[in-house]
Amino acid sequence: MSTRVEGAWETSVPRTKVSDNAARIALRDSSGATDGPVSLRVVTPDGDEYTASTTLAGTDWSELVFPNHFDDGPQTLPDGTYTVVWSSGEAGDGPFISCDGFRVEA
Repeated sequence: MSTRVEGAWETSVPRTKVSDNAARIALRDSSGATDGPVSLRVVTPDGDEYTASTTLAGTDWSELVFPNHFDDGPQTLPDGTYTVVWSSGEAGDGPFISCDGFRVEA
């Protein structure tokens, strides 16, 4: 996948299996060229989708914790692979930025 938003995008998700029912998810533009709102969508192994938004500033990482920072996020995380999709704008209707994922295993 290629981004539709200019910048030097870096994502951060757990690179080892998550087992504590919380995953730290982060994004930044290491070039510092993008400031403003971004949204992310997390798709669970069951196909459920949860969204949240945050704001980028300079080269700083913008970090959220799934499911804590997501409205109506699940109480527990079922085992499996989760997909994280970043888009520009608050509503997730802006251009695609990046995609990443993490795995949950009890």
